[in-house]
Amino acid sequence: MLEQGRQLPLVVVVAPAGYGKTSLLADWATLDVRPSKWLSLEPWHDDPLVLARAVVACLEEFAPVDERLRDAVANSRLEPYKHSRVLPLLAIELESRHAPQVLILDDVHILKRPDSLRVLATVAEHLPATYQLVLASRARLVLPLGRLRAHGALLELGPSELAMGRTEARSLLKAAGVRASSAEVQALLARTEGWPAGLYLAALSARAQHDSHLALASFGGDDHVVAEYVRDEFLAELDQDEVDFLVGASLLDELSGPLCDAVLEREDSARLLDRLAHDGLPIEPVDRSHEHYRCHALMREMLLGELHSQPQRELDLRLRACAWHTAHGELDRAIEQAI
Repeated sequence: MLEQGRQLPLVVVVAPAGYGKTSLLADWATLDVRPSKWLSLEPWHDDPLVLARAVVACLEEFAPVDERLRDAVANSRLEPYKHSRVLPLLAIELESRHAPQVLILDDVHILKRPDSLRVLATVAEHLPATYQLVLASRARLVLPLGRLRAHGALLELGPSELAMGRTEARSLLKAAGVRASSAEVQALLARTEGWPAGLYLAALSARAQHDSHLALASFGGDDHVVAEYVRDEFLAELDQDEVDFLVGASLLDELSGPLCDAVLEREDSARLLDRLAHDGLPIEPVDRSHEHYRCHALMREMLLGELHSQPQRELDLRLRACAWHTAHGELDRAIEQAI
C-alpha cells in the first residue's frame, strides 16, 4: 500500500478516530527515502494566513522560497484574503520546484473555513511532478479531487484499508500482554470490524479482568472502556439533538433518511446522516448513492445500551420501526423489531 502510494502525487487517508492514521503517516515518513516534512494541524491553522505561513515554512525547510511569497505571507494585514497575492505566488513557488520531496499534513479535518481550504486546494492542485502531498483526516475532505481521481493520480485510503487483519490483531493483543486463540482473534475481528482502537480497547478490558478469555468472548460496545472512548472521541463534539438522533437510530441495523424520519418523527434525517458521516463519525454509506448508512457495530452497541435505559422511548421507536418495515414489505426486520 505504501509502495503504491509513493508513485502518486496525492494520497488521502480518511477514517474516523482510532484507525491508526498518524501511525501510518509515521511509517510513511520513516520508510520513504525522500526528504519529508510533517505538519500536524491545530485549530489555529484554520486561518488562511496562518496556514499559508505554516506551508511556506515547510517549503523553506526543503529549499528557500521566493522573497515575494515570503513577504506576502509575512503581511498580516491582507484583507480580504481571497484577493491577496499569496495563492498565486504559492502556486508559482510549488510549480517551480523539482527535487523529490514529501509534505505530510495530519488532522486536516480541522480546516473548516473556505479560505483555509482554498490554501490547501492550491497546494494540492499545483504540486510539481516530483512532489507528493499526503493528507490525513477524520472527515471527508472538501477538495476538488475529481480531476486527480479521473487521471489516476490519487490514492484514497479509508477504514477498510486501515482495518487490521488476523496477524496484526494477534500482534496487538500479544503486545498488550493478552493471549488469544485463533478462534478468539477471529471472533474479536468480526466484532470490532478490524478497528484498531476497538481491538486495543478489547485488550485493555481483557487484561484488567481475571479471566481474559471470558473477557474477550463477552467484549462489545457495552464495555465501559468502549463507552468512554465513544463519548470522548465522537459524541463530545455533537449537540444534544444529534446525540439523541444517534441513540434513537441505534435500534436500526441500516439507516436511511425516510426510515429515520418515520421512526424518530423528524424531517431532516437524510441531511443529518450525511453530515455525521462527513464529520468523521464511524458511520459509513452502504450504497454508491449514499442513501443508506450503517453505524460501526461497537458504537451502535454502545448507543443501544443508552437507549435501553429509556424503555418507554425504545418501545415507541420499535413500534414505529415495525410499522415502517411492514409497510415496505421488509417482514424479517418488522418481526425483529416486534419481538
